[in-house]
Amino acid sequence: MFQLDPELESFREDARKMAERAFAAKAAYWDEEEIYPTENLKLLAELGYLGLVIPEEYGGSGAPIIQGTILLEEIARVCFNTALVAQVGINGPSRAIAVLGNEEQKKRWLPGCVSGENIFGIGISEPGAGSAMTDMITSATPDGDHIILNGQKCFCTGGHVATHILVFARWGKTQGPRGIGALVVEKGTPGFEIGHPGPKMGGRGVAEVELFFDHCRVPVENLIMAGDP
Repeated sequence: MFQLDPELESFREDARKMAERAFAAKAAYWDEEEIYPTENLKLLAELGYLGLVIPEEYGGSGAPIIQGTILLEEIARVCFNTALVAQVGINGPSRAIAVLGNEEQKKRWLPGCVSGENIFGIGISEPGAGSAMTDMITSATPDGDHIILNGQKCFCTGGHVATHILVFARWGKTQGPRGIGALVVEKGTPGFEIGHPGPKMGGRGVAEVELFFDHCRVPVENLIMAGDP
């Protein structure tokens, strides 16, 4: 049977005490009032937890992913909304950028993820495809030094407060996973709109929103990976 080593057990104990002390008291409040737990995001950043698994050269701690998983478990024990916030920071777009991004992109975005200044959402699900990535139809069309996005996403967790969205889209006519790529769209980019939050049964402090792209021109410097044409 798998067991944590003493160092990870000690980390779990510290994370549990921190979560109970900092997040338990207002856990129901975020859900009842449908308010994003901004103060908890700030605390996670101050404690270095948003950068826990981000490499040290970009301001993070460079911890193994299992340590991030332990942290998420302990936060989720007491406050699901705060766990959603931490999840996006630990296992979400920032990790994808750390693994797949080029050096310029890592330097541009990751320090802000560690500090909490950059809040990333992720655009995968679509109204006609759910989370079946291979069925997505949002299109990405190269156009000189830009990429033009057209389409719609749904269920973007925390998209209502995001400063950046990691969007997955289809390049050309190649079907299946090989035709899919990803790029970062910044809030305020012309042609990009964020829809109103929809109703949820739980985790209501971190809303799910729709994303709309209408001839949205994204600089090619924001391309994380291109799909096959």
